[in-house]
Amino acid sequence: PLPPAVWTALLVALGALSRGGRQVAATLAGVALAPGRDAPPRGLLPYARALCLGGASPSADELALATYRRAAERGEPGAAAALGAELRSRALGAVRAGRRLEAVALLRESRALLCVVPARPG
Repeated sequence: PLPPAVWTALLVALGALSRGGRQVAATLAGVALAPGRDAPPRGLLPYARALCLGGASPSADELALATYRRAAERGEPGAAAALGAELRSRALGAVRAGRRLEAVALLRESRALLCVVPARPG
């Protein structure tokens, strides 16, 4: 596993001011966050958010979505809602770009995550 200081440095680098710095950090994140690797000590959700906000590259956007999914699968607090919100945001982008079928699929997945009705106590 990577030391906590490396995870912290990676998170800071994902928020770098320069696009080139974010791109390098996103490439490193792709290795550090690869499936089968240990998750960061503070969970995956901060890295998914940082990858989305950075806008480093299309591959960083895909890594962000995969990281959101992995965080939700691990049951990290707030991850399912964050994934749902990200899917909804991507659906709106797909609508603006005229990709209707993609938008519908993203909205359906988003709704399944965001519109969960808790069971009533017996």
